[in-house]
Amino acid sequence: MKQQKNEFKIVFISFGVIALVVVLMFIKSNLKQQDLEEKNILETQEVVDKMKDAKSITAENLLQRINSEEKINLIDIRSSNEFKKEHLLDSINISIDVIKENIDKFEKNETYILIDNSDSLEVMNLVSSDFKEKNIVNTYYLKGGLSKWKENFYPTISEGDPNSMVDQSKIKYINTDELKSLMENKKNLLIIDVRGKESYNTEKIPGSVNIPLDELERRVKEITIGKKVILYDDDSFTAFKAGVRLFDLGKFNVFTLSEGFIKWKEKNYPIEK
Repeated sequence: MKQQKNEFKIVFISFGVIALVVVLMFIKSNLKQQDLEEKNILETQEVVDKMKDAKSITAENLLQRINSEEKINLIDIRSSNEFKKEHLLDSINISIDVIKENIDKFEKNETYILIDNSDSLEVMNLVSSDFKEKNIVNTYYLKGGLSKWKENFYPTISEGDPNSMVDQSKIKYINTDELKSLMENKKNLLIIDVRGKESYNTEKIPGSVNIPLDELERRVKEITIGKKVILYDDDSFTAFKAGVRLFDLGKFNVFTLSEGFIKWKEKNYPIEK
């Protein structure tokens, strides 16, 4: 009987110990959860504070400042593919990592507008932390990002999509026979070869100048008003993209050679080597 009582006592104590362990683990878990919640609250508050500190500029205000020809540095922090597809005129594409690594090279007295697709934490953090710490005070992010800019139908420079009806509507075509006739009649033409320099230096349409597609935006001032501009490449695909880009840049007396340089050569039309 005494042995049974002792065994019962041992079992009771064991259950008590197990219950105590469970209670302690529950309390510890609750404390851990509470600490985690407090940490999340602090992190959320930190994000809110950064958002308050980050100075922004509206799309409307930015357009006004651009039109007034104020000196502004437009920095697009999106991926290179996104930037290539569509961006603001005169903006440059610099990744967040590159900005952070070269923050000391930014001029303190200049104005910088940072552009993302939307009001991302990354762009706000750059304005409120990285630039602010270096005392580059005239730094803003575009409120609403490129999405808001496009929502207002403000101008952008697009890559040119042959499957887009909008981009197709920006293009006027001319065929090889029409171009040859214009050249023979010595019309006021500016023929631009948008291929790479190596291809251009090998052979080209006589009298043409070389402005590769990737250089077109920064060299647009070389395209003078009053001339009929003809764009060509080997098969018209790159010339199409160039035509869209020039339309977005406000150049409208522009034609794309629909058959390309390959067809020009097949017809034995003049070539300069």
